[in-house]
Amino acid sequence: MATGTLVTRGRKYLGMVLTVVGALLIAYAIVTGGVVGSITGAVAYAATVGWLCVMIGPWLWYGEVPRTVLERVRAEVARLKRAER
Repeated sequence: MATGTLVTRGRKYLGMVLTVVGALLIAYAIVTGGVVGSITGAVAYAATVGWLCVMIGPWLWYGEVPRTVLERVRAEVARLKRAER
């Protein structure tokens, strides 16, 4: 097996794990926030890390970020460039 395929396979598995872990962390934050009534402290950090994992995971897994996020970022960059002129 070539090194390139091992790296690609490793990236895909890492992306899969990050996506699942991120989704679990976000679900934990939502459930804990609903029970306690607020998302603060360590739960807020868990939600933030979960969100980052959900954004980075699909990029590693599929090779791209979720389409809606990409479109929003492009629209925001275009808006900022128009505002500078």
